[in-house]
Amino acid sequence: EGHFLTHIRDSDPDEWLQQYAQRLPWTDGVHNITLNKAPSYINTRDHPDVVDLAKSLLPSAKIVASVCHPSLRLYSEYEHVLSRNPQKLEVHYTQHGVEPPENFTEFVNHLFMDDDSEFCQEKYPFCKNLRHNFLDHHGKYAFGLREWMDAYGKDNVLVVQMGENEEITAKKLLAHVGETILPPNEYSWITLAQKKEKPAFKNEVYEGRESAYRDFPREIEMLNKFHEQSNQELADLLGEDFPLEWNSHWPEP
Repeated sequence: EGHFLTHIRDSDPDEWLQQYAQRLPWTDGVHNITLNKAPSYINTRDHPDVVDLAKSLLPSAKIVASVCHPSLRLYSEYEHVLSRNPQKLEVHYTQHGVEPPENFTEFVNHLFMDDDSEFCQEKYPFCKNLRHNFLDHHGKYAFGLREWMDAYGKDNVLVVQMGENEEITAKKLLAHVGETILPPNEYSWITLAQKKEKPAFKNEVYEGRESAYRDFPREIEMLNKFHEQSNQELADLLGEDFPLEWNSHWPEP
């Protein structure tokens, strides 16, 4: 997860391409392949040239987008940032003289503050920047996916749903890249999909995305309402119904 075409390129415009090349193994695209993934690649609003750059460097790439419930995605990002780099969240508050949130409830309340409220009138840059960095451009998948499809062709962009049965996802991936490139008799993809690896990093407090249903039901309902339109746009783009299920899905107690 290198973000070479986005964050690293922005921070090191002179050396990023050499660094990127050094990270990729020799590949001819037939006898072996290489992968490059980063969640920032779907955010074409903040990185408007990422698709054109990828197309110029990797013109025959097969594109795979793994998307998840956008409301739960935000909860997962919040917990991830708190565990790995809490300063990343705190800086959005402290630079504007605002006390950082004590929990996810306060965080979501800040995201949905009305621009006409007394607080946002006084702290408008804070309200605007917080929404921009954590809400407005995240979870609205159709916008970015449409640009990747326009550049590579819709048939070359596979969209899979995070949390789907691993065997089903593995079969979709094989069909997408072609079994002649990754023959099942050489690559045990289904077996790997069934195998549960111990994560390299584990947050002992975080119980997974869906724990937000139990712990923050009001906040998830607010986020679901916010994402209704963008979920509909994704369903229309893909011709599939699963994004619409995000609007109403609620696990059994």
